[in-house]
Amino acid sequence: MAFKSYSRVLLPCERIRAAARALKKKDFCAVTTHVLLYLTIQNQISMKNIILLFVLVLITTSLLAQSRTAQKYYRQGTNELKKQNYAEAIRILTLSISEEAYANAFYNRAIAYYNLGDTCAFCNDLRNAFYHGDADAGDFYSLSCIYTVESDQITDDIRESYPNAISIKIIYHKCLSDSTIHVMAERNIDVEPQPVIEDLNEETEDIFTLVELMPEFPKEHGSPLEFIARNANYPEEARLKQLQGTVYVGFVVRNDGYVANVVVLRGVHKSLDEEAIRLIKSMPRWQPGKQNGEPVHVRMNIPIRFNL
Repeated sequence: MAFKSYSRVLLPCERIRAAARALKKKDFCAVTTHVLLYLTIQNQISMKNIILLFVLVLITTSLLAQSRTAQKYYRQGTNELKKQNYAEAIRILTLSISEEAYANAFYNRAIAYYNLGDTCAFCNDLRNAFYHGDADAGDFYSLSCIYTVESDQITDDIRESYPNAISIKIIYHKCLSDSTIHVMAERNIDVEPQPVIEDLNEETEDIFTLVELMPEFPKEHGSPLEFIARNANYPEEARLKQLQGTVYVGFVVRNDGYVANVVVLRGVHKSLDEEAIRLIKSMPRWQPGKQNGEPVHVRMNIPIRFNL
């Protein structure tokens, strides 16, 4: 009897977890099935729960239809892009994004804007694609939409604030209202010591890839790419061997804003990979992402380019 009682408590919990996993995958039919089975197991098929289940079916059906509509527009827009009908591709991909914003639609629309010569829209969509998880879009943005001017002439006001500076980099972003000049020292003058943060157990913790409010890098440090450019130290071994390339790094912004679970997704060389990991781990505390108004763990990707 004790075994049956334990089994009766455990099974509904498993059903709820299964429904949550299905919801993350946007398998709305599976969500409905698991909820229905949960209510059945709990002997809770009352009129009230039937009404709630009916509402759930309507909601999930609506979300599924929205997702399918977005995919339909995405395919149509991509086909127009292949035909070089760029204006039409932009129109249709915009419809796809209005239904459901995801990286591929932003990226393809960026390509269409590029071919029409709209640099600002091109860079804006690359940035959106990057923030929706496309690391290649971030790499492309770095190459196409950011440029730097280097100088060893340091003004007195900069010297006063940064006495250890030996040179500066002025970083410009195309078509951004905050594309003001950022003065950066080559030395790691703005890296603050970070507390030791434990990695999350990815088997037991809920880690999202896309949430209602994505994590935000602290504005006082610029953008993540600016922070990296400002604090990167080119490894001596890589410099001597003339090694360069892009290291793709994955990490999790925890629900408290700290960075954890830093891994190299695609590396170049051990020395460059280790420097990329160091840079991500040295990042300041982010504004955490939110889902349903609550802070959550969010998985992020970022490309770090090393050029000699």
